[in-house]
Amino acid sequence: MFAGISLSFILPSSASDGYGPPVSVPTISTEKKSPPPARNRVDQTPAEAMAKSRGCLECHKGIDAHTMHTSPNVVLGCTDCHGGNATPGLKQRTAHVLPLNPLFWESSANPNDSSVLLNRESAEFIQFVNPGDLRVADKSCGLCHNEHIGHVTLSMMNHGAMLWGAALYNNGAFPLKNYRYGQAYGLDGVPRPRSDKRRAGLPGSSVGFGLPRAICFSPPRSKIRRML
Repeated sequence: MFAGISLSFILPSSASDGYGPPVSVPTISTEKKSPPPARNRVDQTPAEAMAKSRGCLECHKGIDAHTMHTSPNVVLGCTDCHGGNATPGLKQRTAHVLPLNPLFWESSANPNDSSVLLNRESAEFIQFVNPGDLRVADKSCGLCHNEHIGHVTLSMMNHGAMLWGAALYNNGAFPLKNYRYGQAYGLDGVPRPRSDKRRAGLPGSSVGFGLPRAICFSPPRSKIRRML
């Protein structure tokens, strides 16, 4: 009985064009797309990245990976993160960023209390030694990881309060398990306060944050004698 009914009578006429029934919102947007962001170092070509690594790879052969990023879509050169000079043929003292206090940085190994010693160094040297140091991470990593840097800055990954608190409590130096001491510095070398929302009840409120005077860092006497 219904065999002769046309299919166009059952389905809306707009279904035949592939867009389904009509809706209040246009199926094809007429809004202009935002222009792409300005080109930055994340958009560089492999050849551009290699130009920022070629001099480094003359010495760092077979001991370092070309990048810490596993994704092939992240194309960065050595100096993008570490700074320095990647021009081929340079000597180490010309290619590397030199410390302001070379007495404490006599080899590639980090000295004891290097986190404190870096308070006396330039931002360029801190970045060269450790681009992930939170004192310079916004410059070296912030282009892609700015949100993560903000979270880590307010976390135990920055100040290590649980480590200091456990050591002080277990050795009788501080009577409470409410950890109040840690180690975190700004680029100016001044200890950073930590955020404690639970205690103050306000977003981003700060409480005192520093080490007891008895365990403050002091350079080894042998180093001091050599400086005088």
